[in-house]
Amino acid sequence: MSEISYIDAIKLLSPRENEVLDLTLQGMTCKEIAIELYLSPATIKRHRENICAKLGLQGSHALLKWYVRQSIDGAFSP
Repeated sequence: MSEISYIDAIKLLSPRENEVLDLTLQGMTCKEIAIELYLSPATIKRHRENICAKLGLQGSHALLKWYVRQSIDGAFSP
């Protein structure tokens, strides 16, 4: 199975998941995102888990690795 592109990910994820993804890709921690969005860190962790599941990613740094691959392939422009 091929990796999901950033553009396809935006379409696949909910608005809140996209928001969490963007803040994660800016290097924010769960706690920092939780403060920014007025949510609990556990909620942010769950959003990240859902994002990874929808994108077929596994592992603690899977989102950042995915972002780096997307950037190298030119599929994502900040």
